[in-house]
Amino acid sequence: AMRSGNFSGASFTVRDPQTGQPFPNNTIPADRINASSRRVMDFFYPLPNLTPLANGFGRHQTAITPEIKRHRYDARVDHEFSANSSVFGRYSWQGRDPLDQLENPLYPALGFQTRDVQGRTFAGSWTQILSSTFLNEFRAGFNKDRSNRRSRFNAGELADQFGLEIPADGRDRLGHPAFTFAGTNSPSIIRDLRQNVLRDIETESISLGDTATWLVGRHSMKVGALYTHN
Repeated sequence: AMRSGNFSGASFTVRDPQTGQPFPNNTIPADRINASSRRVMDFFYPLPNLTPLANGFGRHQTAITPEIKRHRYDARVDHEFSANSSVFGRYSWQGRDPLDQLENPLYPALGFQTRDVQGRTFAGSWTQILSSTFLNEFRAGFNKDRSNRRSRFNAGELADQFGLEIPADGRDRLGHPAFTFAGTNSPSIIRDLRQNVLRDIETESISLGDTATWLVGRHSMKVGALYTHN
């Protein structure tokens, strides 16, 4: 009833902000309820599904089921060109899609953020026996990781849905608008969590290494070099 402006069952008095006088029957006329406000209310506040409180406020309860999906794939190839030369290569991919971080903890009906993580790795080596006393191994590796933290909502699309105007340079931003309410018994501020709606991170690293082993009589000497870049 309150969504349609009927506060007759509430313990407080709703007053006309233009006159300061109580609305008849504690009910706001339908033509005085802003259409955008109604859309914002329907978006952030689901319909009550529990017994109302003593003051007439409705209550809503929902079950949130977090889950984490993991996938991993590995492939490896070994090949011998000859008894003295062999190579191997390995490719690995793993992904994780954790649905455990709410878009906004105060409004669980908005669902979870997108926070998928992906990692790709390639590693290989080439081993050569160049003589009965000399062996060389060349190694190479490449790794690329990407982690996303982004809102499922687009500011421009939500503004159109609510019937609101926003600056043109903000239409492509992720997240939802912020709203501040004033007055007695006002709802909680709907904050803009923009610091958490777009935090994509991508890292890459490459490594090259070589190790040479030389046998001289009863002695052995091993030298090598390693190069890495992130």
